[in-house]
Amino acid sequence: VLDYFARAIDFAQAAAELHPEVQWLYTGHSLGGTLAELVAAVRGARALAFAAPSVAPELRKRTRVDPASVPTWSSLALYNECDPMRWA
Repeated sequence: VLDYFARAIDFAQAAAELHPEVQWLYTGHSLGGTLAELVAAVRGARALAFAAPSVAPELRKRTRVDPASVPTWSSLALYNECDPMRWA
C-alpha cells in the first residue's frame, strides 16, 4: 500500500536538505492539499490548501503534532462555496 503521507514527508525532507535556506510554503488541491497541510504541520511550516478536508484527525492518528498547537494562519484552506468538502 502506498503511503502518500510518508512519501510526502520524505520528499519534503529531501528538498529541505537540498535547499536549507528556503522557507517553504506547501500547497496543493484535494489530496495534495491535505498532504501539504500535514507536511507543513509536521515541519513547522506554512500551507495553502484548496478543497482539502480537515487534517486534524490524521495529525492525531499519525503524528505527535497536536492540532491545537498549529499556529493560527499557518495553514489556510480555501473552498468553492458549492464544494461539499468545505463542510467535511
